[in-house]
Amino acid sequence: MKFKDIFKFLYKKFTRKIFTPSTTGVGFDLRYRRGFTLIELMVVLFVSALISTVILANFGDFTSQTEFDNEALNIALTVREAQAYGIGSREISGKFGVAYGVIFKKSTPNSFTLDTFGTGSGGYYSQFDITPEKTIKIKDGFKISKLCLISQNSTYCNYLGVATVFKRPNPNANIYLLWSNGNFILVNFSGVKITLKRISDGTIKTINITNTGQIYVN
Repeated sequence: MKFKDIFKFLYKKFTRKIFTPSTTGVGFDLRYRRGFTLIELMVVLFVSALISTVILANFGDFTSQTEFDNEALNIALTVREAQAYGIGSREISGKFGVAYGVIFKKSTPNSFTLDTFGTGSGGYYSQFDITPEKTIKIKDGFKISKLCLISQNSTYCNYLGVATVFKRPNPNANIYLLWSNGNFILVNFSGVKITLKRISDGTIKTINITNTGQIYVN
């Protein structure tokens, strides 16, 4: 029997007992004003307990999924923040026209950094400040599991680190690889794919950053 049918049955029983007219035609017959039976009350309690159990059983999954979605969106929004700072020429230490980027490293799967970049020698870029502009920690239960570069229809992974750097006047992402000397060198790839993993069940989300400046999660 469906919940709808149970409630309809209880409603009919209630209205019949309380509001059934008297056979004498005057007022209401007191014989019918005796409320619910014990069985009817037990049915109501059972239905309430069943609904509560279903809600509580799904609440944990809902919370975990919401946190997972938020962590993935937080990564994407941090990259968007770097893009806005870069093309907006945000001042840092009295300097303008500084590039901004987000750094992801294989050695730190539970955090990533938003930092300023300055031109180094030999085509390298290096972090402008010793202390990162902002370090973002990923919540317990999640981690960055893969750092991949995309070239047309091919994907290449397992790098020491990648950085997406933005500098005015255009919003395009400059993609850099972390070199063994600790600096970053520009590479010619069409995009970056950051894989965020939920440790409990292995579910993944990917944050995609294209070299044209598009940022999206799937």
